[in-house]
Amino acid sequence: MATITTQNSTWTSNASKEPGFITWERLSPNDPRFILAVTSCSFICFIAIFGNLRNLIMIYNCRRLHDMNNLCICNLAVVDFLTGLIVLPLGISTLAAKTLGYLLCQIQGFFTLLLYLSSLAATSIISVDRCSAVVNPFGYKSHITVSKCAFIATFTWFIPSIISILPLLGFERIGLGKFYVLLICGISFDHPIENFIVSWILTIFLVVNIVTICMSYLVIFTVAYRKTVQDLTRNSKLSRSIRTTGLIVGTNFLFWLPYIVLNVQDFVYNTSVPPVPTTLNYFTTIACLMALSSPAINPIIYAATSKHLRKRFTRVGIPSQSTYVGRK
Repeated sequence: MATITTQNSTWTSNASKEPGFITWERLSPNDPRFILAVTSCSFICFIAIFGNLRNLIMIYNCRRLHDMNNLCICNLAVVDFLTGLIVLPLGISTLAAKTLGYLLCQIQGFFTLLLYLSSLAATSIISVDRCSAVVNPFGYKSHITVSKCAFIATFTWFIPSIISILPLLGFERIGLGKFYVLLICGISFDHPIENFIVSWILTIFLVVNIVTICMSYLVIFTVAYRKTVQDLTRNSKLSRSIRTTGLIVGTNFLFWLPYIVLNVQDFVYNTSVPPVPTTLNYFTTIACLMALSSPAINPIIYAATSKHLRKRFTRVGIPSQSTYVGRK
């Protein structure tokens, strides 16, 4: 293992132990970037766990919220809850570890990729669901069944699981990927040879979901503007659900945008010149933290825009089943 120490960070390479494993910049505990990252991750973790858990319990107990839209949002809330419960604590451990082990990096990278890809897929499904409700409001309820809902939820986990497993197979020599560290472990475009195939798979997955989300809301706004403005105004429930999902999707996109720009820049740069280790500047740190913060933002938006949850969100304690007896 080779180590180079600077004022606030340490460059470490343990390639001799695991060939091609990792080259990264370790932040010292007194580095402002380390303090910012650990503090932010801890705060996001707390909000993600308790905010999503509270929303899930409230939706489960309130029969009025047992519809397709809220079930899709529940799926996203489960993803966000697991992100706060698993990914963020592992990320903090990755940041705080003096010597980062190969196994910890691979575990943290797997769960990070799995849950954030699942989050994107769940967001895409929510957009398609709202688009279907607007385009075909009369046939929407008859076409959406419990089995279809279960299949859709399975889809949001199945494909991300396959993609996330690829870097663990040990076939980085043919481009199936390996997890590297920038701020936390993940797929890095700074290593285009090892991650060539998986990078293209990720790119296709991201593009398909982003285009799906954008096209869904383009259709929603077009239909609402041209044909059914009065119908949407009268149907306050549908209007509120569109507003809620629009805020969730829009906020997620804005928070992911700096990270997407960062990775596109790395991909373009490192395919034209020999790859070099990426320096953890403040833009990189903030971009990573903004992308990690979506599990904490979603429950706040959902609770703030749902009148059923908003009435109880400020109450102390978790609502009991008896609170909702008789509500439909």
